[in-house]
Amino acid sequence: YFIGALNDQSLLAGVALGIMTISMLAITFMYGLNATIETFVSQSFGAQKFEQCGTVLNRGKIVLTLFLLPVYVLFLFMEPVFISLNQDAEVARIAGTYIRVCIPGLWAFSMSDATRRFMSAQLETKIPFYASSSTLLFIALVLAFIVQLDYKEVGAAMANCMTFTLTFVLLELVCGTKESFRLTYQALPLDKPSDAWKGTSRL
Repeated sequence: YFIGALNDQSLLAGVALGIMTISMLAITFMYGLNATIETFVSQSFGAQKFEQCGTVLNRGKIVLTLFLLPVYVLFLFMEPVFISLNQDAEVARIAGTYIRVCIPGLWAFSMSDATRRFMSAQLETKIPFYASSSTLLFIALVLAFIVQLDYKEVGAAMANCMTFTLTFVLLELVCGTKESFRLTYQALPLDKPSDAWKGTSRL
């Protein structure tokens, strides 16, 4: 809405192309990978194998991070890719800039989605819902970056990054402090680092 209100067709097309590219090359696969976390955590939680719930979450995060690394590399060079596909040069530049700025937020978004599914598998659905209230922050950031500071596509990407990062931090803090996750959540397997890798490919 805010990008469209600027009445710049190239800007609107570039941001839309950037969003579509991120959705197709990152978010779609991320949702598929994170769905396995929900499945295995539900099984482990139902079988009262509580420690295994945290192991599954950590393995899932590692798999997801490894998957996203080559995607990030590709995202750094999307502008010439778009141009090679006969996209308008200005639209390609805007889309490439938007995607590059979004990269840090994509990792935070993928991790928060994994944690959200980890919670839902343990019948904790209210916390992820409350965490989604960070959308209010997104609106405030968009108003500041796009309307007030005129950062355009960079401002839109920055607002996304900051909102995703806040949601990730909030969910991790809740998992680390809430009593109901004491048996299942493992922030980092510091006692046995090899456990984070053992069997990861089986996830």
